[in-house]
Amino acid sequence: MYYHYYDYPGWYNVQQQWGVRTEQAKLIVFNNTQTVNDTTTNVLEYEMYDLLHDPNEAHNIYNETEYVDLQTNLTNALADQQALYNDTDFVQDNETPPDVQLYDVELEWL
Repeated sequence: MYYHYYDYPGWYNVQQQWGVRTEQAKLIVFNNTQTVNDTTTNVLEYEMYDLLHDPNEAHNIYNETEYVDLQTNLTNALADQQALYNDTDFVQDNETPPDVQLYDVELEWL
């Protein structure tokens, strides 16, 4: 499953993020926009969870050595989904970008 959350700042005040989830794990990439001296930069922050052993997502396993293969697989799956949906940039106006194509797909695990 793939998603891109755009609504920031918004009702829930959740940072913009991309995510990919399998039955076993979840990878989230947050866009933490920072402005210093009138210069705005996007700093990406990562979280990854083993949903079989940590269903409450309490322990971030991103960059832990025993999960390097899982991290690589999820990162590749995320890149594939971003390419499929032409969804590779964060937006600044809280609107779904016009070039993001929505496809009729059945919900299925990657």
